[in-house]
Amino acid sequence: MRWIRVATPALLAFALALMASGVLSVRNLDALPTSPLLTLILEPAARALMFVSGSVAVGGALVGGVLGQDERALRIGGRSALVFAAASAVVALTALADLLAAQVWQAFDGTMLFSFVTQIDEGRYLMLQVVLACTAALIMAKVNHPIDAALGLGTMLVAVVLPGFTGHSSAALSHWMASASMLLHLAAMNLWVGGVIVLFAAYNAQALARFSRVAMAAYVALILSGLANLVTRIGDWGAFWHSSYLVVLALKVLLALALGAFAATKLRRSTALALEGGEAVAVIMRRALGLEVTLMLMAVAFGVVLARMANP
Repeated sequence: MRWIRVATPALLAFALALMASGVLSVRNLDALPTSPLLTLILEPAARALMFVSGSVAVGGALVGGVLGQDERALRIGGRSALVFAAASAVVALTALADLLAAQVWQAFDGTMLFSFVTQIDEGRYLMLQVVLACTAALIMAKVNHPIDAALGLGTMLVAVVLPGFTGHSSAALSHWMASASMLLHLAAMNLWVGGVIVLFAAYNAQALARFSRVAMAAYVALILSGLANLVTRIGDWGAFWHSSYLVVLALKVLLALALGAFAATKLRRSTALALEGGEAVAVIMRRALGLEVTLMLMAVAFGVVLARMANP
């Protein structure tokens, strides 16, 4: 029940952003095929699942193995890595369907799929994500030492930043800066978001106290890399100030700032309380983490929608 309360606002925000941004608009252009509505819906939905499950897998390795020894967190991370692998495979199908302007089931063609994952960069990265995520899941299932967890964490981090090599950033004018800033942005996001979600699912006072320092560094890196990536991606600043892209971006930025303020005040004071132990304190901390998870999932939803929108 608590997960329903946490996730529902993000799902509603995701649906509204998809509709209001025009991402789901099916335009009939002469001589140019357009993707059907179902493909336009499934493609960002699959990517959202991929991003969230990847973050949780990273958080599980970080919280459960690197910052502490928590079998529950590692188990959550390992299962999420498998979900991430499955979601990456689904994204390969939806991306191919979108590329072909076809229904998703029409992408179930062995020849086309093989060509997509061997000859197209996005397909190659998606299949590499599947391999890396499965490897990370195996590592997290056999963790006997923090070094093992660090290896699992590193493997998952490589997997979750691979989308930074494709999409808008790889085609930007300042290619190197765009790609580097996006890679840092994705790494910081997954460390921060994943850690908070795993701590909400498997509360651990000691791990929370240690994670607060990692979270602060990840948040700073997230904001700075996001600004750097934005500068490289906008081609027409005049059009940017009058676009729906700005609206969605502004909502994401406001959520990020709200999360930073929340973490710097409420959670910082609560972390000291968490070390005192006690069920009452644990309940308070879970509620605070639940609110943070809700805001984070909404920010991720807006980020997925932005990735589907054309740069101004």
